[in-house]
Amino acid sequence: MSSERKADIVIGIPTYRRLDGLQRCLNSISEQVTSIPDNQISVIVAENDLDNQEAMALVAKMSADCRFALRCYLSPARGISQARNTLLDHGFGTHQARALAMIDDDQWIAPDWLEKMYQVFMNTHADAIGCRVVPDFMGVPHSWVQELKVFHRRPLASGHVKFINATCGILLSSRIMTLMPEPRFDEAYSFTGGGDTEFFMRLNLAGGRFGFCAEAVAHECYPAERQTLKWVRRRHERLAMTNMLIRIRTNKSPWFHAKQVISIFLASLRGLIILSLLFWLPKRREDALRTLFKMRGKVKALFGKEFEYYR
Repeated sequence: MSSERKADIVIGIPTYRRLDGLQRCLNSISEQVTSIPDNQISVIVAENDLDNQEAMALVAKMSADCRFALRCYLSPARGISQARNTLLDHGFGTHQARALAMIDDDQWIAPDWLEKMYQVFMNTHADAIGCRVVPDFMGVPHSWVQELKVFHRRPLASGHVKFINATCGILLSSRIMTLMPEPRFDEAYSFTGGGDTEFFMRLNLAGGRFGFCAEAVAHECYPAERQTLKWVRRRHERLAMTNMLIRIRTNKSPWFHAKQVISIFLASLRGLIILSLLFWLPKRREDALRTLFKMRGKVKALFGKEFEYYR
């Protein structure tokens, strides 16, 4: 493997037992067309599989022919938060990077992704920059799958933005290491997810600046097992649950739970009415079901239930 060295830009990938996706992601990184010299770019992988460590072996194999310096680091413990913190520690600490790009192991990036993100970074001096994420439906998807909102993330205009809420294709400034105390990604969200949204909420409160690059495209892969109604509805439930967990942990109002119970009841009632009256309309039926699954996720969070998606 390549030895550690300083780099202007580090590209980091957290990974757990997804070798095909990791290889696809690394291949797309090697195909980047950028004005940044190759010797100023390093690629690091945070291996989160402490038992098998297959990503360590894959990176060792690929590093010999990799265009950029490539290194894999073992996370100190299981969990997505620990993997992300490993990337921050080595990206900004070991490699002393000016900026750290973070891509998930179920993504691949367009050839000009890094160049476009870096341009926005230089123009805005933002501390966290998001990108346009589009779905990559693997295999032959059903037409109804491609139309569901859950697969499509809302893009923003390029430049300064008020907030971004996910780490699926981002660029972070080294300034976050002084703005954010350790552990930067909260380990309470290691297995439930939601730690990225909570991280950006704290970064916002700490005075962090946000940006977005609509021209930089990251593709999020959806294999066949993610193209089912069961998976879609489970995702709605999980996202609502994690968002509610964040609100519970950060809201100190004594009336918070009462307000949420009322809100959940009214939303659920509205969903049931729409489902009963307009069941024969596919779009309205799916909207109503989405609402009901979200409310179920919120109820579970209020009662202390946690779905450990990353376990």
